[in-house]
Amino acid sequence: MTQVSTTTTLAFLGTATFLGLVVHWSLAAVLAILACTTVASLGVRTRP
Repeated sequence: MTQVSTTTTLAFLGTATFLGLVVHWSLAAVLAILACTTVASLGVRTRP
């Protein structure tokens, strides 16, 4: 019983860590895309 609960806890922690990393990288990618589009639009606007 103890071994099963330990395995379940480790699996849960691993899944939570994986999901956290996925969310983190997704947010980082979205922010990077937003920054690139903002810089691009500003660069186009400031050109004569």
